[in-house]
Amino acid sequence: MTNSDPWPSPGADHEGQPSRGAAPSVPWANLLAIAACFGVVLLSGVPITRGLTAWVERRTELLQRRAGVDDAYSYFFGDHELERQLYTALYLSTHHGDELDVEALEQSLVELGPEVVPLLLAVLSGDVKLLPGSPPPGMELGPRDQERVLPNRDVLLEGALGRFDAGRVYGPLERWTRSDASVGQRLIAARILTGLKDPRAPTLLLQILSNTPSSELRRPHIRAHFERTIAGVLDRHPEGIELVRGELEDLELGVLELIVQAMPLGRSGAGLDLILELLEREPQLAPAVLGRISVLAESAQGDVLDDTLWQLQWLVDNADWEVRRGAAVALGNLQDPNSCPQLIRMLGDSERRVSKAALWALREMSSRNFPADPGLWQGWYEQERAWFEGPCVDLEDDLQSEDLASVINAVGLLCHRPLFKNHMAVTLSSLLWNADPELVQVVCAALEQIKSPRAVPLLVERLAFEEDEATEAVRRALHALTGLDLPPEHETWFAALGL
Repeated sequence: MTNSDPWPSPGADHEGQPSRGAAPSVPWANLLAIAACFGVVLLSGVPITRGLTAWVERRTELLQRRAGVDDAYSYFFGDHELERQLYTALYLSTHHGDELDVEALEQSLVELGPEVVPLLLAVLSGDVKLLPGSPPPGMELGPRDQERVLPNRDVLLEGALGRFDAGRVYGPLERWTRSDASVGQRLIAARILTGLKDPRAPTLLLQILSNTPSSELRRPHIRAHFERTIAGVLDRHPEGIELVRGELEDLELGVLELIVQAMPLGRSGAGLDLILELLEREPQLAPAVLGRISVLAESAQGDVLDDTLWQLQWLVDNADWEVRRGAAVALGNLQDPNSCPQLIRMLGDSERRVSKAALWALREMSSRNFPADPGLWQGWYEQERAWFEGPCVDLEDDLQSEDLASVINAVGLLCHRPLFKNHMAVTLSSLLWNADPELVQVVCAALEQIKSPRAVPLLVERLAFEEDEATEAVRRALHALTGLDLPPEHETWFAALGL
């Protein structure tokens, strides 16, 4: 019988039998078996997933129970007892109660014991990570209807570290000052040192600076950070200035520049003495020193001021025009009348930027707007010197008169010579202790007009005097000279001005 299909199947011969090399067909039973295997695998995953979910839920419940609050942020630190206590102290203090007491909060962290110090450092450095769902640095954990001003977390933890016994903090902190520490760790360590009440703080600060690469010190935000730290540590530990002096030979130029920029003010003149020594030792520091020296010398007097002026007058002949320009600006800021001859001579300097600086200094000292004419300025200066050596002497004698009208008249006439304002400020300040409150009020008004910073320490000392009708006038004069608006209390002004 002939096959009715003209085209035989690919896997059969002409008699309809499978060929020897054809693939066998797959039985339906095998397909069902494979599908069953897949189903078993899928179904077995359901209890596994449910088991994992139940474990996570139990773990979450445990952490919430140990944290003492039913809040999504109970993951804040993790499943460790000390971390739980730290979290609880932070959370309860910042989210419960009517008013936040930062000092009490810092103290509560201290009460956790010295064992918490490494943990606080680890949190600051990021070695202990805040888990997902944790609050941002300001710790804004509370509901929206309970928003409140919260402290910056890092500042809060650093404040707590400053309250511990310094010996407990010093050891762990020292590890962050080594060369193998990260830049971030050294920056945090420097910040903590500012509040550390330990005489070894300046030593550790120098170690941090020495171990910070020069490339890092040149970065603006790191420079600004270290400048604030140096100022804070040396202000808190003035003895550190002598320590710096002993380490000068081992410090790089970049570190010395930072020290110059951050040197704290002080009536002792120790900071000014040091940067003058640096200027003599390292001529490359001249721009940094000259940019800072007038600020440091605002309240300097006596030998310290004389040394400063001598250094500046020596630098007006420096071969470097930038140094000459910086010296002219510093002399103008110091308002020393004896510098006028050098400044008048600098009007003819070959470098235009130097002559412009000298002209600015002369105008600043004289309150005159003369052009850059050496002859005109020389004539003015000679007239001012003639008045200072003649009529001024007679007016200063009148200050000792028993006639109040004569004294007040002399005070008024002495206020109108800006070239000698620093001298006049010191001279008139001697009347602040006069028994007549009316005269003291007149003197305070005169000091406001003169605007010499040399009067500030003397006005502060007057506040230590028994309060009288002139006390408010003294406070107003200080406000006009410093820009600070503080109550008329000697201790408050003394501390605020770092005297």
